[in-house]
Amino acid sequence: MARNERGVTLASLAIYIIVSIVVLASLAFLNVNVISQIAHLSNDSEETNELLRAEAYLIKDIKNANRVLEFSEQYLRLDNDVEYTIRYRANEKQRNQTYDVYELYRGDILVTDKMSGISFDYGITYGDASNKQIVEDEWVIVKIYDSNHVGDDLCIKVGKGY
Repeated sequence: MARNERGVTLASLAIYIIVSIVVLASLAFLNVNVISQIAHLSNDSEETNELLRAEAYLIKDIKNANRVLEFSEQYLRLDNDVEYTIRYRANEKQRNQTYDVYELYRGDILVTDKMSGISFDYGITYGDASNKQIVEDEWVIVKIYDSNHVGDDLCIKVGKGY
């Protein structure tokens, strides 16, 4: 038998085993990283959905109203019999950081309980600056932030006028 016809040698078998182990280890590492990234994205999208749901309720109700009857930083009552109340729930620790958690209620129904900051403000623009009797526009300013402090200040004009 010639030397080049001996088949699988012990050295080539060891190389095949080592290469197979490296390839399997690499695939396992990539799989774990991909799964953890998917879990992270899923968690982030859940928090974003919570924020968007609260914003959608507020925008819809404020646009369907004609006037703001009463407001404070934690309370908003509109002329279409809708009222919102903000309640402090607790401190929560997440990722080595402690922050306040607030709940938003529409009447007695809990809209969200995962906001790190939420408050109402109010503004009026007048048709004639010299005559403060003619109200041109009413605005509700909603400051809303989720547990990652992602959010914005929404300036919503009261009523259907855009």
